[in-house]
Amino acid sequence: DAGLPAACAPPPPTPAPTKEFPTCGVRISLGNGAGFHCEDDPSATEHAGKKIVFACCDADMRYSTCTRADADGECYAGFLNPVSNFAPKTWHEATNVCAAEGKVLCGVEQPCMNKGCHYNGHYQWTGEECQ
Repeated sequence: DAGLPAACAPPPPTPAPTKEFPTCGVRISLGNGAGFHCEDDPSATEHAGKKIVFACCDADMRYSTCTRADADGECYAGFLNPVSNFAPKTWHEATNVCAAEGKVLCGVEQPCMNKGCHYNGHYQWTGEECQ
């Protein structure tokens, strides 16, 4: 690869996950707060016919601080109207996106409802370990 223009260089390696996926899985909560499920596959992108998206919250998990989009207004997992816009993110990818913004995945108790991107009818990754 030596001597190739920078545009031809291979992409940098994907950064290692910032945290390990819990052995028993994590909770995925419905974006409208109507329930949750335990997901044991960190690379899952849907459950029960619904997509798995995510939202980021400040570490204290306060609902008022949640967001489903980055600073440019781009929905983290795509704007789901239509659902064909879905841009799947694994649990590790979602965790790393939030960490890069100094935030964490929102929890089950505060699922980040009504914050755009058409996520209310879909599941959202959380950082909450299944019991």
